[in-house]
Amino acid sequence: MNTFFELIKPVWDPHAGQLEFLLNNARLKVLACGRRWGKTDACAAQVVSTFVEKKPTKHFLVAPTIDQAKLLFNRILDLIDKICDLPNTPFPDRPKFKLSPFP
Repeated sequence: MNTFFELIKPVWDPHAGQLEFLLNNARLKVLACGRRWGKTDACAAQVVSTFVEKKPTKHFLVAPTIDQAKLLFNRILDLIDKICDLPNTPFPDRPKFKLSPFP
């Protein structure tokens, strides 16, 4: 996981709380934080880090509304897009995603 954060440092640098969340190996994680803490960014990084590890996983994006779930989904896509533009990207072939009808 640390190499993942070294890789994405040019596009996203987590603060201490986000890093603690991301380095925690618990199977289920819950973030109870205030506004503007960076929950969406931390969760997007968590999901993308599993893509880099290339082992099968499942992720459930749960939110009170579809618009809120789309915020996280879109942040994941944005982070992957930025990582693909890095010179040492772990994604030599840009990943493809299909949206239908919900993320």
